[in-house]
Amino acid sequence: MQGRVLPVPITITVEKLARLSGTPGRPAVVDVRTYQVFLAHQRHVPGSLVRASDRIAEWAPRVRGRSVVVVCEYGRRNSYGVAAWLRGAGVEAEALQGGISEGRRAADFRPARSVTATSRAALSGSRGPAPRSTASPAPG
Repeated sequence: MQGRVLPVPITITVEKLARLSGTPGRPAVVDVRTYQVFLAHQRHVPGSLVRASDRIAEWAPRVRGRSVVVVCEYGRRNSYGVAAWLRGAGVEAEALQGGISEGRRAADFRPARSVTATSRAALSGSRGPAPRSTASPAPG
């Protein structure tokens, strides 16, 4: 009996992502948490792109040709699914192991300064410009 092979989640650790930050080859970080979760926790990776996971087909072409790390709150369902979808579309994509909550425990992620209307629109899945996170870059 021949079965279907499911893709194994490809992940990156918080520590490795932190080491890559600020380097020329650093990956684009895409935050796919829902608007409600984003507001509830107010932490994210500095410089991350906020994107709605249910609108991936619309924004995925903009990350082709780049390596991408997908983050969600706990590094499970959303980030794995989006990273797998991106890999299927030819994008080098990984999910952040443990998600934002892991980074929060390691104190690698910073609190958001504010949630702008543009960020709100991106998180809710409406069209508009692609916002970057509003957190300041980590020192050094």
